[in-house]
Amino acid sequence: MRRLSVLIMVLLATSLAACGGDDGASESEIEDAKDQVRQEERVKQLERELKRDRAERKRESGGKTTTTAAPKPGTPSGPSSSTKDCGGGLRASSVTTCGFAQNVRSAFESSDSPTVEVFSDATGRTFTMTCRGGANVTCTGGNGAAVYF
Repeated sequence: MRRLSVLIMVLLATSLAACGGDDGASESEIEDAKDQVRQEERVKQLERELKRDRAERKRESGGKTTTTAAPKPGTPSGPSSSTKDCGGGLRASSVTTCGFAQNVRSAFESSDSPTVEVFSDATGRTFTMTCRGGANVTCTGGNGAAVYF
């Protein structure tokens, strides 16, 4: 719709200029309008590519999501032997990918809130993770995911 409006403005400006009216758009305004239309088309193209990439990732993962039961009350909340080492002081529960764990740590470190929304490349979905701790942070949420750093 916006592209149509810009196109109409360009056509009107061109028509007025052809009629000898000097109230029409200048050449630079016309070029600016054309540039804006090109930029909007590029944004739409990138959005389509992103949508295709997400759909492809979802197909590759088979659309599977993994769930696990929440820990029983009274169980330790820190990393245990059932976690995997993702490097750089980052650990993840057995149902959590290292990529997701990295996304959680990045989101938490760039947020002022203990609750962060984190995208999972493996599932193509966004999950809510709640983090607590100071020097040793534990984040839990999603489909039974746990991340420690």
